[in-house]
Amino acid sequence: MWHLITVHFVLSAAALLFLGMRGQQQGAIWLVAAQFAGYATIYLAISLRLGGVLKLFQWLPFAATAMLAAAGALAAG
Repeated sequence: MWHLITVHFVLSAAALLFLGMRGQQQGAIWLVAAQFAGYATIYLAISLRLGGVLKLFQWLPFAATAMLAAAGALAAG
């Protein structure tokens, strides 16, 4: 699972970089933001079920990626 998520991070970063340079693909940027917001929500819910916010800390970088992608989409739009 770790490698699958790592590949997704790399591909999403490449997509955001490419789309940012083109400056026109708002929908795709919002899709990346939504995907990572979903990951953050799932990991946070699992972490809370396991007994604490930091049991699975991965929700933090997922949430940060979602927020930065959304901020970039808003700034570009």
